[in-house]
Amino acid sequence: CQCTVGQTGEDIVIGLIRQTACIFLALLDLLHQTFVLRGQFATLLAHGDRVALAMENCGEFLDMLVACWTAGLCAVPINAKLHAREVEHIVRDSGARLLITTPGLVDALAPLEAAVEELQAVLCTQTKDFERLATGDPIAPHPANPADLAWIFYTSGTTGRPKGAMLSHRNLLFMSHA
Repeated sequence: CQCTVGQTGEDIVIGLIRQTACIFLALLDLLHQTFVLRGQFATLLAHGDRVALAMENCGEFLDMLVACWTAGLCAVPINAKLHAREVEHIVRDSGARLLITTPGLVDALAPLEAAVEELQAVLCTQTKDFERLATGDPIAPHPANPADLAWIFYTSGTTGRPKGAMLSHRNLLFMSHA
């Protein structure tokens, strides 16, 4: 909250209420968007399928992450600075069925749809295909088993190709409490 000289206590409280209402409405919008995405994922993918997220920093990343987790899917975040060959290795190794990317990366990553047999599609944000994914009927969350795979982090080091570290919903819960 930013207070200025001459503001009354009432003005400050009204400002805080407005800010809180804006945040609440943004969260409701995110929740609705997540329910719609989850519904579309349910038509494309099966419980436990992996979704690769090779995205630049954007709001859609959070939408995709939450939609994956609540649809019973496993998110595979990929560093946007990796070379397309490294992304291809991660997509193959993880068994990703869907790759979601952003406009700055799509030209380099679109060929993976033909190159990786398991990959059903490469979708780019800010396209008609992605907009279609974000429309439809919302559905309720898929019940998550704490042992279900939620996230595969790929680490790269000096020992060779990136390796996936698999985290369950339980792992993520305990990490958030650490």
